[in-house]
Amino acid sequence: MDVQSIFRMLLPKSSFLRGVTYLMGGSIGAHLLVFLVSPLLTRIYSPAELGSFALLAGIIAVPALIASFRYELAIPLPESNSDALSLALLSTLLVGVTGMLATLVIAVCFALDLHSNWPLPLQEYVWLVPIGVCLGGLLNVVSNYSVRHKLYSRVASSQIKQTLASIFVQFAGYSLGTLALMAAQFANQVVGLLFLGREFIARLYEERPTFVDIKRVAVRYSAFPFHATIASMLNVLSQHLPAFILSMNFGIAAAGLYALVYRVLAVPSSMLSSAVSRVFLSQLPEASREGRSAAFVLHGSDFLLNFSLPPVILMAILAPDIFGIIFGHEWEESGRLAQWLLLSVLFSFNVSPVSTVLYVEDRQRLNTVLQGFLFTVRLAGLLAGSIIGDAVTAIALYSIASALGYGMYLVAIFRLSAVRLGDYFEKASVVCLWTLFLLSPLLMAKYLGADDFSMALFALLACFSISARLLVVLKRFSSMH
Repeated sequence: MDVQSIFRMLLPKSSFLRGVTYLMGGSIGAHLLVFLVSPLLTRIYSPAELGSFALLAGIIAVPALIASFRYELAIPLPESNSDALSLALLSTLLVGVTGMLATLVIAVCFALDLHSNWPLPLQEYVWLVPIGVCLGGLLNVVSNYSVRHKLYSRVASSQIKQTLASIFVQFAGYSLGTLALMAAQFANQVVGLLFLGREFIARLYEERPTFVDIKRVAVRYSAFPFHATIASMLNVLSQHLPAFILSMNFGIAAAGLYALVYRVLAVPSSMLSSAVSRVFLSQLPEASREGRSAAFVLHGSDFLLNFSLPPVILMAILAPDIFGIIFGHEWEESGRLAQWLLLSVLFSFNVSPVSTVLYVEDRQRLNTVLQGFLFTVRLAGLLAGSIIGDAVTAIALYSIASALGYGMYLVAIFRLSAVRLGDYFEKASVVCLWTLFLLSPLLMAKYLGADDFSMALFALLACFSISARLLVVLKRFSSMH
């Protein structure tokens, strides 16, 4: 029996958990690579360079996410594979149109000399925006198409290859500063397109959807361009708000400190959440048609909280101490930012996957309203924190506001799915008690002021305990499903 056969035997039997295991495995592997090289990157890139990159990446993220007018979110929904292919082709064409529009807007701004008032990094590298929009938009399309056909192992493998390509470019071109960081992001996306786009191109060549097919699915899923696009735009804007607000009020270096925290914590959490969301989106339509959506959402929510709460609390305890040690003295302040940002990361990770219920149930308008509320409270928290305190205060209020916004999201999702809040809180209380039990030795050592060596031992003990608990949880959920 070869290694691949043994690995397949060890995977959960549930199609949902197999998909989650594949995609989360790929995301965790990719993040582990990023985490391992981050201490080296923070010694060859300055906070200002990372801050400039965060500013540019945030500007690209909004048009890239809505480049296909969010039709790519509908790809997993149709029962017919032909309709899914037509949606993928429609999404691809719209990405090209958006890229051309972005180029036109930039050309007009330069012609009217509007660019002179832009931040310096944007003035220097604005010509990269259309490239980033097209690459990011196309990668979203082929990723959703691959998940539609349950090519989970290919998506997971692609994530590792994408990260390796990105790391290579970051080190090879470090002398170019911000430009090298942008090139690394593009390399990541190009590799993803090469590995995930083959299935889409092959099926496109075989079936060749007609204009009539494309028009039909465009009309059928016409709610996505309006409500889903607005909701997605608000979501990505609210995620990148801290980089903009911090750079405006506390300088580009403060944005760079936040960029490191975002890279180490929020980006991998977003990758994991996106991976689980894709599995939810591919499985929920069937569960909804069979009347199982309430049980599916409740068990999925329970799984997410079991998987996320213990490691997030562990990181919150250790962050102030380990950021300066791992990433260098000039990055110590990032540890304090990380403690607060983890609150937002925790709520986002638990809510984002189950929010796919809103797309499956065709409640995009409700999703837009909830995203509008989340954006408003996040912006208010950031502005209030910037006025009354420093960068840490701004991120603290941003994270508290995020928890409030995502809490509203979760209540709305449970009501729509007919999930009783009491059932969820019962499961959540068990997770909280387990988390307290697993981390109590470390918390006690921290409270008593233990030395660094003792703290390191207790931290390792906590890591092993949490890992063992997660294996038990995975086995339990596998048998349940």
